[in-house]
Amino acid sequence: MNRKEYLSKLKRALKKAGLQDYTEVITEYSEHFDTKSAKGYGEEEIAARLPSPGEVAAQFEVSDPSAEAVKWDKLNKALRVTGLVCVHILTWPVIVLLFALVVSLAVLTVASALGGTVCVVTGRSLSLGAVPVVFVPEMPYVSAVFFGVALLALGVLSVIGMGCCRVGAVKLFKVLMRWHERVLEKCDVSQPSFGHPLFTPGKQRFIRVIVLSVLVVFIFALIAAFATMVIISGSLEPWHVWGWFD
Repeated sequence: MNRKEYLSKLKRALKKAGLQDYTEVITEYSEHFDTKSAKGYGEEEIAARLPSPGEVAAQFEVSDPSAEAVKWDKLNKALRVTGLVCVHILTWPVIVLLFALVVSLAVLTVASALGGTVCVVTGRSLSLGAVPVVFVPEMPYVSAVFFGVALLALGVLSVIGMGCCRVGAVKLFKVLMRWHERVLEKCDVSQPSFGHPLFTPGKQRFIRVIVLSVLVVFIFALIAAFATMVIISGSLEPWHVWGWFD
């Protein structure tokens, strides 16, 4: 390989390695040929003693930082997605459970309201044709009224519980979604913040007063229903007197 061939291959190798300003390298090796030629060496001999163009270019190889950054960004994002999947596996059952509890309390509310109304108004079972809708065991009307009041109070407690569970489930869902977006877009894996409490202090006091008041009514009505049944039946087991389990 003579001088021209060596320098030509070196130039192509440097370009391939990504070196933009390769003039100095070509000039340096060209001067090396001049120096050795002046000492009586032939071009083929000089080229044979020099490193191959590929070896020289490898010393100046330029890595692509943008490609490296993209690779690490993809890896980082994959790790974050994996972490989010694990978090969702743990949190979604809680959200689903809360919404299921809301549905259950809604059913309890409807049943309590319907049963309580029937007991207070008629004191007897309610049927639509041959289909029983509300079953009320045999008892004095006054006991049925107290029992109906207890059911209505239970319905109110169910409504409050349903509202609290719904607000909690919705807030947990929103917090989780905001944290999900923050982790993916801003690489912020800090603990999710729930911000303000579910209710303001004023609403908390109001709910607490309502719950305690309705709970007192519920307990009093149950005690009154049992007491009137005992007094009227003359037995501590009034259900046997009226044959509830016969």
